Amino acid sequence: MLTEYETAADDNVLRKLRQELERLQKYQNSHVLLVKRTANNRRIPCLAAAFPDAKYIFLVRDGRSVAASLTKVHWWNEHSVWWANRQTPLQMQAEGENMLGIAAKNWTEEMRCINEGLRHVMKKDVMMIRYEDILTNPHKCIHLILQHIGVNPLEVHDHAISNLELSDSMSWKKWNKEEMDRVLSIQTDFLRQYGYL
Repeated sequence: MLTEYETAADDNVLRKLRQELERLQKYQNSHVLLVKRTANNRRIPCLAAAFPDAKYIFLVRDGRSVAASLTKVHWWNEHSVWWANRQTPLQMQAEGENMLGIAAKNWTEEMRCINEGLRHVMKKDVMMIRYEDILTNPHKCIHLILQHIGVNPLEVHDHAISNLELSDSMSWKKWNKEEMDRVLSIQTDFLRQYGYL
């Protein structure tokens, strides 16, 4: 079942969405509100209609790393998967699906949704950055993100960046040929599109 924000964005939905985020912004006492919620990948057209001046940060991570990570996090097995009629990975596995294949497909469906949604947003308002680039040069990348959203980098930001514990185990590099072939059969197009292959 879709939430009200995933359905057609009528004026009432847009008004409620604006009111809710304005309330949060007022509570935070800030002129910038940064929202990181992966469910919003499916709500970009609605968000664009509600907030025409919004800036978007499209953070891309290698789909193989994402798939490997999903199969290890405690919540994944019971997670309600939006593109699979809200079935859980365990339910899909019981019907014969492969768990790694489900995780791999989840990344491609999210990427497809983001690509489709960003067609509703002006290119100048979107900054695409790769997770792996943040790992390589966190200060530079975070400064670019801050500038994109209209925030001047401060010493407190540099301190916070220095304390980040970011990593990418790239455990997918230990996959056997069958696992790698399975994931690549699902993810190759998007992996190529974003320079991972």
